[in-house]
Amino acid sequence: MERKSGNKIMINGRELRPYIWNLYNGHKTNDIDYYYTRMMESGLKVEELGKTDNDLPIFLLQNDHVKGQPNIMIMSGVHGEETAGPWGLLNVMMKLKLMKIHVNISIIPIMNPYGFSKGIRFNADLKSINSGYFRTKSGKPELTTEGEIFNRNFVRFSELARNGFLSCHEDVMEKHFFIYEIINGTKPDFYCNEIQLIGIKYFDKQPDGPTYDGTVKDGVVMNEKDGTIDDYLFTIGGIHRAITTETPGTADINKRVYVTEQLITKFIELYNAGRFFI
Repeated sequence: MERKSGNKIMINGRELRPYIWNLYNGHKTNDIDYYYTRMMESGLKVEELGKTDNDLPIFLLQNDHVKGQPNIMIMSGVHGEETAGPWGLLNVMMKLKLMKIHVNISIIPIMNPYGFSKGIRFNADLKSINSGYFRTKSGKPELTTEGEIFNRNFVRFSELARNGFLSCHEDVMEKHFFIYEIINGTKPDFYCNEIQLIGIKYFDKQPDGPTYDGTVKDGVVMNEKDGTIDDYLFTIGGIHRAITTETPGTADINKRVYVTEQLITKFIELYNAGRFFI
């Protein structure tokens, strides 16, 4: 829902404005052309899943998959202003070929390319692409163009994320780090706890209390069923685990990129059965 607050335009409680930072590499966080150019140099398999209404592609990248290995999926750039996720993930993609990997990894680095290119949260229609799949008010899917691309591949993605799904988010108003986890259990598991140790090494842990529609307890929101992509993959797709990291967007951008890189690396390492480095 769009409304005005003074000179601000608010959509679902979020201000419609660009968030663009200067990166350590001399580029701005919304430089999508540079991003995709570097991504293509990763040596990973690249597949175009489709294009948005603005003719911007959404890509899937994969390492060499081997039958019998765990399947995990990593996603970032769901909200366009949350840019530490894609840039941290790019750093991981560039070094995957140097690692001894025993995990089938699938990556969607920028799920919302229009929002990323403009530094805004929403797509070109000013809609969030992290909802509309199910649990809608109408009871029917309310998909964005980006959501339609994801939904066309949903059965496949559910298999590619079978053992675990990591979504790298931020909150541009937040000063603390916290995690969402969805599992068949009531308490954070080993995977969540290990990833949290990375986050709180660099950022303060989110205090207990309400956040959005959930409740943070010891830095984690457990099993929030809110119709987001991670909820969709877990509840309908039947994956084993969905984890969403939330780095504090008020911190330095280069620190956030570095920490996100460490979070993603730890996620891969946890599935790699201790056989990570060459």
